[in-house]
Amino acid sequence: MLNYTSNFTNKLICLLFILITLPISIQASILSSTSTDNETSRTFLIQFRGIKFSDTQDEYWCQFTPQISGSYEITNISKYSKDTYMTLYDSSKAKIIIDNHDTSKTTTLAATLLANKTYYIRIKSSSFTTNNTIICIIAQQINEPNDPLFNEQWALLNKSTGLDINIAPVWKYPFNNSIKIGIADTGVYYEHRDLTDIINLELSYNFSHNIKDTFPTNEMHQDFYTAVRGHGTHISGVIGAISNNNEGIAGILPNANLISLKTLGRQLTTGTTYTKSIAAFIEAIEYAQANNIKIINCSFGGTTPSKAEQEAMAKATDILFIISAGNSGNDLEVSPEYPACYYNQNSIVVTSIDSDGNLLNNANYGGPTDIAAPGTHIISTMPYDTYEYLGGSSISTAYVTAICGMVWSQNPSLSPVEVKDIITNIHNVTLLDSLSNKVLCGGMINAYKAVICPNLNSFTKHIKEKRTPLSDNNLNISSSLDTFQAKTDEIIIKIDSDILINSYLNILKTQYRFTDIYVSGYLKSINAYILKCSSPENADKAINILSRYNKIKYIEPNHQRN
Repeated sequence: MLNYTSNFTNKLICLLFILITLPISIQASILSSTSTDNETSRTFLIQFRGIKFSDTQDEYWCQFTPQISGSYEITNISKYSKDTYMTLYDSSKAKIIIDNHDTSKTTTLAATLLANKTYYIRIKSSSFTTNNTIICIIAQQINEPNDPLFNEQWALLNKSTGLDINIAPVWKYPFNNSIKIGIADTGVYYEHRDLTDIINLELSYNFSHNIKDTFPTNEMHQDFYTAVRGHGTHISGVIGAISNNNEGIAGILPNANLISLKTLGRQLTTGTTYTKSIAAFIEAIEYAQANNIKIINCSFGGTTPSKAEQEAMAKATDILFIISAGNSGNDLEVSPEYPACYYNQNSIVVTSIDSDGNLLNNANYGGPTDIAAPGTHIISTMPYDTYEYLGGSSISTAYVTAICGMVWSQNPSLSPVEVKDIITNIHNVTLLDSLSNKVLCGGMINAYKAVICPNLNSFTKHIKEKRTPLSDNNLNISSSLDTFQAKTDEIIIKIDSDILINSYLNILKTQYRFTDIYVSGYLKSINAYILKCSSPENADKAINILSRYNKIKYIEPNHQRN
């Protein structure tokens, strides 16, 4: 995806390469080395002389042991480097950590490596035959950001197990803010010192309360789903907190362009109306399409499906939805949650793993679950310039959102499905045995593989639409009402085009004595209306009455998502 240029102006860290197991006798010599007062800044450049690749089956091995843990970039700077490829193995020489075969970049590997642990590199020919080939390899440790809490961010650099999203070697490449990312959540504390430059206040909007402010402090219930409790702020920090500013944490996506789309929340103390959620999210989708917001982070869900929500997401083919799998510890094939289980091709469903690569006990899996990402003991921004640890698939989703933004910013002509193909390609992730048959790609997100050296062959395991939970054939409106929870005083109704909505309002007013019901909104993308009633109980009553009419395509509560 990127044109690579070696940058040797950064600090180079010494790794001693020891030649082993050569099929042909060759010489290895140190061409050059540098050292400073800092012992860890020495560099060894190893040269292998006289190598002859007679065919593509020939292979040459070297081993090395880092002196300190960190993120490393290993580069073949030989004359014929583009005609060879490397594979990095763990100490067993059996497990592949990363390779660059069949990718757009054949000269460099990058991964997090642990101190005093031996690793192996295998070098093979890809397309040439020559004599007296000289192979030169250098190893460079990548500088860490100066953010004081970076050492707490194991998901970005895991010095305990080496398992992280492999982001550090990506940061030296330039990224613009051309890709707008919507955070459909509780709102964002946009004055946070680590977020002030990356929250797009011009486009941010509060769809829960139809106001501009996405951080209202007067929501009645100060629970997890109000702005001041910080869920949306935490998500935003994971994605794009300003790095290398000597403040707090480092976000994943440099120069992020985040738009707060408040679609979750509670009633304001200054009003008597109930907050909406499904309709607010649909309005946010329409707003995103109108304002070229390409990605929407959806760190919410529930066990109740919504026909309106499903339809709006499916029709927004120009948007990529990154969705949390949920935290019920269930197989989504058996116990579906939504919007994860709409099985839309323009969605990526994300579950959670710990620092050892194990699925969290409460993490959902299976069904449409595409990929895993870190989801435990995650530190990020919170309201009023604070930082806290949170976990779960909500947080995992943010990692995938950020890396999708990276991929897309390098090639804006990609479609949402093409970005998904790159991110979830089985060759562009870190494969984990613990995720076999749990997620479709069998692994966790790997930023370096997906952004810098993606395998562009189509190996994504697409899911078949074997379940259509809200098709017209199996949606029974009246019998499904009891499954809805956290109802509001609004309903969503879609009717045949030859019927006027006022006809149904008149029925409710004249025949059933509804004194306070009116159209409060129109969802253009799905041609549906929002009706406001005097209470959630009256909204339920209206649904039961109107569901008897055959000119209604669907009718459902405008319930809240959590």
